[in-house]
Amino acid sequence: GNALQKLDKWKETICPETGMKVTRETDTFDTFFESSWYFLRYCNPRHSKPFDKEDIDYWLPVDQYIGGIEHAILHLLYSRFFVKALRDIKHINIDEPFKGLFTQGMVTHQTFKNKKDEWLGPDEIIKKDYNYFDLENNVVDVGKIEKMSKSKKNVVDPTSIINLYGADTARWFMLSDSPPDRDLEWTDSGIAGSYKFINKIWNLTKEVLNDSYNFSKSSNDNLLYAKLDETIENVTNNINAFQYNKSVANIYELINFLQKQLNNNAVSKNCVLETLKKLSLLLQPFIPHLSEELWSHLVGGDMAICQSWPIKIGMSKKSSYGIAIQVNGKTKDVILLDHTPEEKALFDILKNNNKIQKIIKNKKIIRTIYVPNRILNILIK
Repeated sequence: GNALQKLDKWKETICPETGMKVTRETDTFDTFFESSWYFLRYCNPRHSKPFDKEDIDYWLPVDQYIGGIEHAILHLLYSRFFVKALRDIKHINIDEPFKGLFTQGMVTHQTFKNKKDEWLGPDEIIKKDYNYFDLENNVVDVGKIEKMSKSKKNVVDPTSIINLYGADTARWFMLSDSPPDRDLEWTDSGIAGSYKFINKIWNLTKEVLNDSYNFSKSSNDNLLYAKLDETIENVTNNINAFQYNKSVANIYELINFLQKQLNNNAVSKNCVLETLKKLSLLLQPFIPHLSEELWSHLVGGDMAICQSWPIKIGMSKKSSYGIAIQVNGKTKDVILLDHTPEEKALFDILKNNNKIQKIIKNKKIIRTIYVPNRILNILIK
């Protein structure tokens, strides 16, 4: 706390001009002055001296500083000055306070005003078709998309979002919508889309555990394992590069690929379970609540957060390729294989492809054109 506030004899005094009892001002330091060296004190807060070189050498400089761009010309500038000044007078040894800097974007929202030129919040707006109205059904003026601000009332209460969709949905939307160094526009449609995807992962996992799919025995597991390896590598690299939206995109791709393999009955249950286990760990930094629920149903025991970060299985993508399946010259599907089948064997694989079977069912196959590793064209009438 402020030491001056505890010095009552100093704080309570007599004004020399009026002779009246007055209280001296105790808040004498500018905020940026105080925030320019506190990290040095964090290294040894219980030490009787201001700084301990040994502790500061151990803990500092900070590996990663994350803050708004508005800090660059005040807090960061002053912090560097304090560190260099303290270094010059031999109080510390370090030259810089922070090794890395990342400036995150702001959360923004549409602004609205009524006919009285008063700001309106999102909860005071009703959208009908492409127009916006207040609660009294008056047309409102739609303003710029700006940084969320209480003064302009373009703020969203996180409590209502969490109560309706859950904290994971809010996290997933904010991470997926744009790069973290850019401004994020908060939209209801974006929140709803994130909620839908989270439920897709949950429902898919329940369906797998309940044996709702026809799993393959002689499967193309290597294709899914290769996609899983690719996802682990990309998510890991993108997290380290602060490209969280790209990590989210990688996970979308994995789920869509997995769903397609399941729909085509082209993968074994063991492979799917292994993929979902590793997926639950990949999700931990982004949507921890779903991550823990998935892990508890798939594995149990210790929590997902206690596990090591997933590592690649070691499957190569180079041996996999896509074969376009055409009907009367029009591509209806592309199947991924890790081997080159004979035409008859390829038809056996297609027996489990619901999309193709719906098209050729009860049709007469006139002829087929098969180019190995490239295309199978089925001519029907």
